[in-house]
Amino acid sequence: MARPKAVTETRDLAMPLSSGDDGASKPTSSDDILLAYARLHDLLERERAANEELRRRLQQAYVGTIEMLADAVETKDAYTHGHCRRVSHYARLVARRMDLPDREVKLACLAALLHDVGKIGVTDAVLNKPGRLLPEERLLIQSHVRLGHDLLESVPGLREVAGAVLYHHEWYDGSGYPDGLSGDAIPRVARIVGVVDAFCAMIDTRSYKPARTPDEARDELRRCAGTQFDPDVVDAALEVLPAPIESGEDDLAYACGLLFE
Repeated sequence: MARPKAVTETRDLAMPLSSGDDGASKPTSSDDILLAYARLHDLLERERAANEELRRRLQQAYVGTIEMLADAVETKDAYTHGHCRRVSHYARLVARRMDLPDREVKLACLAALLHDVGKIGVTDAVLNKPGRLLPEERLLIQSHVRLGHDLLESVPGLREVAGAVLYHHEWYDGSGYPDGLSGDAIPRVARIVGVVDAFCAMIDTRSYKPARTPDEARDELRRCAGTQFDPDVVDAALEVLPAPIESGEDDLAYACGLLFE
């Protein structure tokens, strides 16, 4: 049976060898040792380069898929174009202002980008209805958190994100949905996404409301701290929002780094 290439290459790295008096194989000189080391180093470098290329392609595939998911939500609602990317950027700023570990900042950034992905399963007529929603229509809108959770949980690498998506409409006082969680029982990343999502929604024009000014939105965050929102998250948000998105910043690529840690 033919030897695998890797085994053959590894065996050949120790050549040339000579046999000693005891029959054991030994390098013939220090030059042979250096040559064997150089061959081993070259093989490892080639394997590392191949692995890096595979990692790069895999990361590109993940980024492309996540970008497609985010874009699919925004194409359903002309009023909220760019909303998910703004929420993602602001979540990154707020999480950093709270001095969270880098991994949690990435998680907040990625969860914010995908927080509304479940709206893919909600009809356009309900999403873009200009008037007051009927009770059954409101329940349909609220179902987007579970739809998003179930979609993301089935994707390897996105299960943590799925949890934050599920709970970003929970209220700090326990009166939110879907499970009526309160306080610290709500994942911290979900609390961050909830605050920045609300802020961005307030300053956006929607089919059912005009846009508020940033100052009006900030006042609403203050008013709802302790009831709808985590007061600590609100404090951090008030220090950094609103903020421009600088050219060259790539929140998507940064957030997707979470998938390769």
